[in-house]
Amino acid sequence: MAKLTTHRTRLPEHGPFADTTAEIQARTILQHAWAEIEHDIQYKSTSVIPTEIRRRFMSIAGMLEIADREFQAIQDADRILTDEARSRVEEGQLDQVEVTPDSVKAFLDKRLGRDGRISDFSYI
Repeated sequence: MAKLTTHRTRLPEHGPFADTTAEIQARTILQHAWAEIEHDIQYKSTSVIPTEIRRRFMSIAGMLEIADREFQAIQDADRILTDEARSRVEEGQLDQVEVTPDSVKAFLDKRLGRDGRISDFSYI
């Protein structure tokens, strides 16, 4: 639950919301897609959903859950590999580093120093 601070509610544009409480929900893109589909099929349906459709619906739910977990696992693994590559560049173990935009940036930053003009996405 979230609520505006007293400091914020003193501002004229936020005053009307002083007693307002909001719920913040964070979810992945797949969770959002699922919620939209579920809402359209289950809550907007004017009739009982046939067993075969419900079964397929639940199969999709399981696949989306697995996909969501896998996307998170891939993201976590990528972060670990990136951190390891940066450490190896820092230690000079370049023969153990895959050449990626991030490892090239780490190498050039170490060799030439960071100058603040090049973003993380400049090396391709």
